[in-house]
Amino acid sequence: GTVFDVSGNKAYGPAGQYRVFAGKDASRALAKSSLKPEECVPEWEDLPDSEKKVLNDWYTFFSKRYNIVGQVKNASNL
Repeated sequence: GTVFDVSGNKAYGPAGQYRVFAGKDASRALAKSSLKPEECVPEWEDLPDSEKKVLNDWYTFFSKRYNIVGQVKNASNL
């Protein structure tokens, strides 16, 4: 649910190699090290521990590199 501001990095722009992640909760794709658009979804709880660790590593990476600009809440959290 954490929103990082990656707007300063061209890799997330329209022609960038990571454009598939822009504007989406890409948790599952990051955990699976995937660039497939269909895997850019927030569901990650069913993944094996090894992929959850990868997702946590990505979170740490993004936290150190990009500013947090918000939190996304789903309807069940309101």
